[in-house]
Parts: sequence; C-alpha cells; structure tokens
Amino acid sequence: MMTATLEVSGRVIDVTLRNLSSDGAQVEGSLVPVEGTKLLFRKGDLALAATIIWTKDKQAGIHFDEKLDPATVMNHVPAPRPRKTGDFRRPGLSSPQLTDRERSLAKSWITNGPSPTVGD
Repeated sequence: MMTATLEVSGRVIDVTLRNLSSDGAQVEGSLVPVEGTKLLFRKGDLALAATIIWTKDKQAGIHFDEKLDPATVMNHVPAPRPRKTGDFRRPGLSSPQLTDRERSLAKSWITNGPSPTVGD
C-alpha cells in the first residue's frame, strides 16, 4: 500500500495513494479536504503544491501545480508485483486401490473377454 500526506493549513492528513501521474494523484482517506483546497502533497521526498479538484466519498483527485517528469513518477511508484498464475493442469486420473478379487476379475476379463451373462 502506498501512503502519502496532505498538508493543509499546518495540519497533516495521512492518505492512501491510489494513483500517481505526472499531472496529479488520486488519494483515499477518512478526512479528505473539499474541492478547491490548496495543499502540499507529500510522498517520500516528493513535495508538491497542489489543489483538490474532485471528491467522492473518501476519495479525492489532486492536481499538481507543476507537472512531474515521468522518471520522478516511476521513482515513487513501486514495481508491480508478479501476477500469481493459476495451476491449470488437468487433475490426474486416480482410482481407489483394487481388491485382490477385483484384480483377478480384471485380469480374467482382459485375457478371456467378458463372461457371457445369464440367458445368453
């Protein structure tokens, strides 16, 4: 989980960073400021003047006053985790162990063919 802070009028608000781009960020937190609020966005050593441009429930969109270069954005976003691949192998065929009697009947059937049924 990526974390960041929003500094508004000397108050620090901890948020979860959901998206980061060169133009802005999407954050989520229990106390996101209202639209139009000027603030300082911090993520690690990154500190940018910004404005809240939208809010919805506990999420907010932030627009940076100055555009970030793509290399800086990539330095503040963790490398994607490898996707977990499913095990899509076909299950093996298995059967319960045969009793000695069943094994004897199977051998007889393979060697001599099925026995005639009553009434044939």
